[in-house]
This record gives sequence, structure tokens and C-alpha cells, in this order.
Amino acid sequence: MYRPSGLGLSVVKLDRLEVKNGKAILHIIGADMLDATPIIDIKPYIAYSDSLSGSVNEFAGLALEKPTNKAVQISEQAQQQFEQFIKQGLLTEADVGYICQLIAQDPRPAYRQQEVDSIFTMRYGAVDVSFTMSETMPKSTSETMPKTTISQTMPQNKTLVISSVSTCH
Repeated sequence: MYRPSGLGLSVVKLDRLEVKNGKAILHIIGADMLDATPIIDIKPYIAYSDSLSGSVNEFAGLALEKPTNKAVQISEQAQQQFEQFIKQGLLTEADVGYICQLIAQDPRPAYRQQEVDSIFTMRYGAVDVSFTMSETMPKSTSETMPKTTISQTMPQNKTLVISSVSTCH
């Protein structure tokens, strides 16, 4: 998986506090998470320690350009696995499209972006999706692709290929 820990960190704005049946519900803005993701810990924003004026992050500065989506293909094996999980109710056709959109953003760590043929795995709901960066289009690529699959020309004919889909271990 890409995040060794399932925890994330976001600075958010508290929009409002709601109390229902004796339980507090925090409505926040700006979180880097999906709906219904549990919030583990809350800390107050302290300007003198949470904000450093004049600070520079040289590593993040490398990513100033807007990222572009990369071409994504689904191998025949992965297409069959997607179809099986749709029949089982673990995924929907829309989920397959979302998975392709997420992989098109190339979720590999920045320091591994140049790797070709290494296997990476991304968890989506109840499934693990394995993919690789391929130099050329694999022969066993499915012709039936979801409408939402991103397909743009990439330099050097590199394509992200979804190679397999399995239930989470």
C-alpha cells in the first residue's frame, strides 16, 4: 500500500458543531479524506506553531505544475476480475471508472515515478488493485474499457496498466 499507516493529517476549518442524541458532530471543511472516514484525533490550530511565515518546502516545490492524468489500461485478467467483483456486489461499474481515474493520477510515491514494471497496489473499498507502469502497451490489454478510463498520450509510450484485482487480505 502507499500509505504505510492508514492515518492521514489535515489542517481543517471547523464549520459548525452539532449535537444529536448527546453526541457531538463536527462539520469540517478542507479535509483530505472521503466521506465517513473516522477522525481519530483533533488538535486546535495554534498559529505560532502550525504556521511558519516565510517557510519554504523545496520538496513540494518540485510539484508546482498541475499534474496531468496518465494513460490507463486494464489487462484481460483484471477486466475479468472486475466483472467477477461486480457480479458479487463488491464493486459497481462506476467503481471501476473511479479506480481508473485514481490510477490515472499515478498514486505511486514521487521518488518511484520513474520505475517501470514494478508492481504497486492501491486499496479501493474491499479490493486491492495492482498496477504497473509499462513502457509499451501489453498484448493482453482489454479492449472493453470503462467510459471514464483516462487515456492520454504519454511520453515514451508509457502506460499505467491495471494488472490484477483481489479482495483485501
